[in-house]
Amino acid sequence: MTRPRLSVLVNNYNYGDFVGAAVESALADGVEVVVVDDGSSDHSREVIESFGERVIAVFQENAGQAAAFNAGFAASSGEIVMFLDADDMLAPGAAAEIVAAFDEPGVAKLHWSLSEIDRDGNVTGELRPEVLMPAGDLRRRMIEHGPLGHSNPPTSGNAFARSVLEQMLPMPEDDYRICADAYLVMLASLYGELRRSLVPLSFWRRHGDNRYNGTRETITERVLADLRRYDVLAATLAVHLEAQGVHAQPELWRKRNIGYRRLDRIRTTAAEIEQVVPEGGTFVLVDDGDWEQGHLENRDLMPGRTAVRLFDGTTLAEPPAERALLDEIRRLAAAGASHVVFVWPGSWWLQHYPAFEGYLRAHGAPIGGTLLGFTLRAGAATEPTPIGRLPRDADLPTRRERLRLLDRQIDDVRATITELEEALR
Repeated sequence: MTRPRLSVLVNNYNYGDFVGAAVESALADGVEVVVVDDGSSDHSREVIESFGERVIAVFQENAGQAAAFNAGFAASSGEIVMFLDADDMLAPGAAAEIVAAFDEPGVAKLHWSLSEIDRDGNVTGELRPEVLMPAGDLRRRMIEHGPLGHSNPPTSGNAFARSVLEQMLPMPEDDYRICADAYLVMLASLYGELRRSLVPLSFWRRHGDNRYNGTRETITERVLADLRRYDVLAATLAVHLEAQGVHAQPELWRKRNIGYRRLDRIRTTAAEIEQVVPEGGTFVLVDDGDWEQGHLENRDLMPGRTAVRLFDGTTLAEPPAERALLDEIRRLAAAGASHVVFVWPGSWWLQHYPAFEGYLRAHGAPIGGTLLGFTLRAGAATEPTPIGRLPRDADLPTRRERLRLLDRQIDDVRATITELEEALR
């Protein structure tokens, strides 16, 4: 029997409402479809069995995504293998495009951004992720930067050469019960070149119950989980590099790796915010949406505290007028926000609006430490306290405190002048 060029492995767990559409999208001439059900308790088995001999069905006790990947790969025979999440779908004509990409020798993986659809299968117009996928020989980058060294799509946006997967599978099942795709996309770069399709070849379904993106963890909880997962990935990568005779440098990876540094920056800053903002409190987070990107979107920031954003997080067509910004920070303070915190890349607000910073200094106080931020006081500023003359023998700390008070009053006057100028325009 002739080996099929492409095997599509559908991994399913309690996605009975979607797995049928996933399988239907993959059934095409010359395509082998393997469906692995990882111990579902819904009606998934009935749906899968309805396809009869058109698919290779594997039913197992719940053991996690890595175990499903291992079982599906063992049951498949295609020269090219694609893993398809059961709530996603293959795009029409995708199989032919995938096969054609592997006609070139030395290709380890083809990847692409996915077209987003809603629960009912309607295209939303969004891409997952909204970045251009890398291509070429990325092995050196992986050696130098480690895990998360370059962008990758989720599970259903990748196809692999079987010869490459044979060097990577079976994967450790306990370490990768979820996010098993991270293991595959990371290691693929060590075993050949990457190719990209500029056209989405599959659909990523947003339905609110997505196993990874749909969980209800807060941003801080997810970041901590991602940092633990990074450590697992780094250990895995080091093993494969050492097997190839390459000395791994995990400590250097942490310093160089943009993905790790971003996660660690969020973790550290969030921990500092927890020390400053009382439990049950509200604060203004100025991050220009960075902390909501990717899988961190639509999540609360941290347990016990509420983060609000300038202009309710609305993407503005252009920077607002300074008066509008001052009105907004007053509104948030009056609504109960006790602090405003600026995190990368949001610090530009203070540079672009010097009177805004002057207002914050005049109506509050710097948080101090490594956090860039201020306390907020609702209501109008109090009248400045008159500052008397310093005695000639005043010590240096007293003189510094006097200068601090003068700077604060000057900032208050500047902010008031700016407000008056805006009102007169």
